[in-house]
Amino acid sequence: MAVEDIFAEPGTSPTPQPPVQRPVAPVVTPPPEDKFAFEEKPKKRGILWVLFSVVVLLLGLGAFLAWRYVWSEPQANTTSLTPVDLNLLPEEEESEVPTNTSTLINQAPASPDADRDGLTQEEELAFGTSDQDPDSDDDGLNDKEEVKLYTTDPNDPDTDGDTFPDGEEVRNLYNPNGPGKLFSLENIQL
Repeated sequence: MAVEDIFAEPGTSPTPQPPVQRPVAPVVTPPPEDKFAFEEKPKKRGILWVLFSVVVLLLGLGAFLAWRYVWSEPQANTTSLTPVDLNLLPEEEESEVPTNTSTLINQAPASPDADRDGLTQEEELAFGTSDQDPDSDDDGLNDKEEVKLYTTDPNDPDTDGDTFPDGEEVRNLYNPNGPGKLFSLENIQL
């Protein structure tokens, strides 16, 4: 099919044009399919990494908490709700501290309170408590707290006989000498 030249002079015949050859795209054959080729799936792989990280974090947190609360030594309770009547505490005497260290080594003074429970050797003997154990009845209150503060028996772990040790009752604000709370509004004088 010839193309008509609309700009040519009338009566002239068009010159024949050679046929236009279009380039032919080469045929590309796909490589043979490899059954063992690794097909990467980034979405699934990302989810697996996130899940793995969460599991590792949870295991680490569990191990830390187990170490903290099971295998570590218990921390001393630094807050105490134990009332102290300062009038019952013995007054401390000031003593002169020797500056010569050889005097300290050669003159080791006898301790008036070997178990450091607040009772002197004489008081320990009078109450029948141990001068080697600060809590003679192992109830959670030291001997001084029992004798001078709560007036409980330092040789009986359950003074009121209610099956709860005196120390546990005091820590939970119950009266170790009988029924009721350790502190009540009725006992407060304004």
